[in-house]
Amino acid sequence: IKGMGLTVESQNDIAKKTGEMLRIFDQFSLLIIGAFLVLTIISIFNSYMNIVYNMSQKFSLKRILGVSKAEIILTFMAESAIVGLVYGAVGFYTGQLALRYLSHNIAAWIPAFSGIALRGPDNELLCLALAFSVVISSVSALLPSLVAANINLFKAVRK
Repeated sequence: IKGMGLTVESQNDIAKKTGEMLRIFDQFSLLIIGAFLVLTIISIFNSYMNIVYNMSQKFSLKRILGVSKAEIILTFMAESAIVGLVYGAVGFYTGQLALRYLSHNIAAWIPAFSGIALRGPDNELLCLALAFSVVISSVSALLPSLVAANINLFKAVRK
């Protein structure tokens, strides 16, 4: 209605605008998740490099005693996979508990959400989450394991 300055929109127009806003929100969420993933990989990498630096004498002693580079790399990677598995399981179940708590209490905090039910991931996703966690931990530990296997034996022993 032009004379009154009002605009009338159809339900389709509102649905299109809502869909566009949700797409923008999804893209922004993926960007944030990607940034957290990169920061997580850098943090894990830094932790493993610190371990390599602090245990350089141990790695060089193993090499002097005849342990192959491949064995050092495999041991380091197995340890990182186990760490990823444990932290992945803890993170998955902590997230499920937090979502369950939020689902039961969100209506008390925000009355407009009283009819909304939050549902967490099913246990079928546990295997996928654990595999993802193991891969991230292992990828982050790959370069430090190569550094550990290739430590200069004489410099490390001199320390």
